[in-house]
Amino acid sequence: APTGADTNYAAWFGGGEVNLSGPLSIDGTFTLPTNAGVVTLVDLPLDTSSPGGTAGDDHSYTFRIGSANILTVFGENDGSGNLQNGRVGIGDLTPDAVLDIDATVTTGDVFGIIAATITSGDLIDLTVSATRTSGTAILITDASATGVATAPLIDINVNSTATTSVFDVTFASGVSTGNAIDLNMGTNVAGNAVDIATAATTGNAIDITTTG
Repeated sequence: APTGADTNYAAWFGGGEVNLSGPLSIDGTFTLPTNAGVVTLVDLPLDTSSPGGTAGDDHSYTFRIGSANILTVFGENDGSGNLQNGRVGIGDLTPDAVLDIDATVTTGDVFGIIAATITSGDLIDLTVSATRTSGTAILITDASATGVATAPLIDINVNSTATTSVFDVTFASGVSTGNAIDLNMGTNVAGNAVDIATAATTGNAIDITTTG
């Protein structure tokens, strides 16, 4: 910052940078150069100085609307001036996952995908590390109060004339000692572990083929 008798500056230039002494109010938009290619819009530098330079120190910047936190870019200093645990939070200032969504809405979808124009490829593609020793690829924990939730946790509605399987489990050629599907019913559960209702005139409700 400038020094001297008059230091009441709104902005000053130094080292090719524009430094502001207060908030920047813009009546317009940020416009990047035409065909700018790969550019960096925002950077939060890290080093080993104090405060903020200790391993595990949190750093983030948040985008707001109406003073409400919408999107947070989060990371920690590793103590050497490098980033560790870089994460993005939606509605969460301290995300615990690479993408952490903390929904405060009471109605509507938290995560929605509309892929009306996609004709090939996967909507969601999960690749699990070959060295994984614990944890699940997808974990759903239902905290609904008894008698409150009336919809299933997973609901698949096929509204087209499908010629492929709705649910397909294929084991690789390697040796596997686990189960393709494992259902564990609690002691206080009323209902069926598997309930199949079909109105099909041809085909089987369950078709099991073994080659072993």
